[in-house]
Amino acid sequence: MFKNLIRIFLFFIIILIIFVTYLSIFGIKTDKFNEIIKSQIIKQDKRFDIIINDVFIKLNLKERSFSLNSKDVQLFILKENHEISNIVVLLDLRSLLLQDNKVKKIIINSNENEINSLLKFIKAYRLNVPILYLENSISKGNIIYDVVINFDKENLSKIEFNGKIINADLNI
Repeated sequence: MFKNLIRIFLFFIIILIIFVTYLSIFGIKTDKFNEIIKSQIIKQDKRFDIIINDVFIKLNLKERSFSLNSKDVQLFILKENHEISNIVVLLDLRSLLLQDNKVKKIIINSNENEINSLLKFIKAYRLNVPILYLENSISKGNIIYDVVINFDKENLSKIEFNGKIINADLNI
């Protein structure tokens, strides 16, 4: 009897380890979050629109959170579009169990985009003098960037930018 209980217990432990490993590495493909993500972006500004192909739910043990991961995203504002390679939204495990759904962090990795198209995209969102100056100063070039947005109790706490400019021609 005792041996059977140990076997059943070990069987459930092995199944749990396999499930957690699969969820951490591959994730589960879903489209249930597409409309939620789209509505949250439109809620920020009515001029935005987004095309999301697939969303994967993954378990991120390092951050103690679930991650919603989407690849090859297109973000639109008015007629200007911007291609994003990868977006990861990290949801806190504890808040997810309490059905509070707090966002811990958002990570955005861009594709290689032309600098001028990025500047046009930013200008369509908000017109300002530095963007106009940069648009007139840069004749060609590409940019790849990563943005990490950290949240602390529903408030924006820190934004980190990393990027690389490739083959840029400046007119100074």
